[in-house]
Amino acid sequence: MTAIGRLFQPRSIAIIGASADAEKLTGRPVAYLQKHRFGGQIYPVNPRYDTIAGLTCYKDVKALPAPPDVGIVLLGAEHATEAVRQFAVAGASAAIVLASGFGEAGPDGKERQQRLREAAGSMRLLGPNTIGLVNLTDKITLSASGALELEDLPTGNIAVISQSGGILGSLLSRAAGRGIGLSKLWRPATRPISRWRISSTTLSMTKRRRSSPSISKACEIHSSFVTRR
Repeated sequence: MTAIGRLFQPRSIAIIGASADAEKLTGRPVAYLQKHRFGGQIYPVNPRYDTIAGLTCYKDVKALPAPPDVGIVLLGAEHATEAVRQFAVAGASAAIVLASGFGEAGPDGKERQQRLREAAGSMRLLGPNTIGLVNLTDKITLSASGALELEDLPTGNIAVISQSGGILGSLLSRAAGRGIGLSKLWRPATRPISRWRISSTTLSMTKRRRSSPSISKACEIHSSFVTRR
């Protein structure tokens, strides 16, 4: 399997900076992976805990029993680069960085983002400043989005890429409320974007909206979020 394939279908996931408090943002990724029945290995990483949610918690990336397919970084911008470097050295296929404070934060942030790229080396990197990735088809929730609190997330054949993590979360929850199934959702790295935001997938869906009632509904939902921004 390719590195991109492992990002979307990981067999093992390490979460550095994981919290034992599922109410905190840093506690959500482990909680959501368990809630939505991820079938692979989950490795919380935090020297403050021995266990999190019934799982062994490791002191650092070096202590992991095997290289993870994906590493989720829940640390602030000042510590994220070193975490990414540790995942790359360990042999992870990809890392996801949720923190902001990089390319969108002026010259210093751009320099920080360049160091992040260098730390990743040949390892795939999703982020920074991303809500993460959700693969509903395979029950893989690499995200801290509050939309994943929902018990039932129907699956379908519509995938969404958006420059707004907020729109992704809102679209996921609204679509579930209307019984519209989605397959995958993700937000790429920060880049300059205009005030009006719309995903490339929605643009392609708009061209096809007459062919499928469910796609038409999804376009209508997404359009309502875009016009409010």
